[in-house]
Amino acid sequence: MILSGDKILSTTRLSLVAIVFCALCISLINAANAQVASSDAIAIRVLPNTHHLSAYDWYKEQNFTGSPQAIVIDGYGAVRDGRTVYVNAANIIGNTLHTNIFIISYNQDSERVTVDIFGRIIKKWNFNTNITTIGHCRGDMTRVCMIDDDCSSDDFCDSKKARIVRDVKRLSDLAVVKRKLEEYKRNNGYYPKLAQGTYLPQRSISVWPSWQNELAEELNMVIPNDPVNKMGNCTETRFTENTCWDEAKKQFDDQDTSTTKLDLPTNSLVYTYHGTPDGSYYDFCGVMESGYALSAGSCAGSGICLL
Repeated sequence: MILSGDKILSTTRLSLVAIVFCALCISLINAANAQVASSDAIAIRVLPNTHHLSAYDWYKEQNFTGSPQAIVIDGYGAVRDGRTVYVNAANIIGNTLHTNIFIISYNQDSERVTVDIFGRIIKKWNFNTNITTIGHCRGDMTRVCMIDDDCSSDDFCDSKKARIVRDVKRLSDLAVVKRKLEEYKRNNGYYPKLAQGTYLPQRSISVWPSWQNELAEELNMVIPNDPVNKMGNCTETRFTENTCWDEAKKQFDDQDTSTTKLDLPTNSLVYTYHGTPDGSYYDFCGVMESGYALSAGSCAGSGICLL
């Protein structure tokens, strides 16, 4: 069994990936009790994902012509196309969050034992193994977790790693929406104005009905929600809990009314859109929670912001 890796990242970082990966391969090979030497190969490549694309969007950008199927590996979004798996995962260097595309594949006409080992590697593949602090499910603090999948489907994990995984998802969401917004402007000459159909003109939040109605319809897409998609605590009981909107007074629980920007309640984890009456500009924002700085090129361009 051969493991190969392209020298795309620094030698130290790639060596660490290779060492951990080789240890996993050796463990699984021994477990398979392989008795005969094989020329089969399982290879891994690590490529920088400077635009923070999802695994699916990165795959499509390469002009591959397969039929990728969405999967999840260690909480991270991934796709599989036949013998190859592509994972969009974080690589933390110092205090900076980078995203890489990890590619793992085995050769054509591999023996059954190689295919079995590949499947077991995929099931056991863990990222960010240096981040070991255990968290708790926010809805059930007696339940420990490392990623959101360790909690119930309507809950989320507060561990450091879970926050990193969610920030990677946020970055890929911002990237895909930015592309749709720029496409919309090329076709229409302006960005979505949201003049009506939302609580506040030119604004929407991912917990408001207008998010999947007016804004999604304008962009002709199922617009992503934040991975947590919950408002922080509204300041008064008159505001509806999940939207912080007062229908009677037609008022949002804005923490700072002196600016046109929506100032969200503390601990909100949502996306926001703010357009202009003439459609000349927009802000599409996400709240990052891991605390890491972002690598160069993150959310570059007008309109994309991180809160």
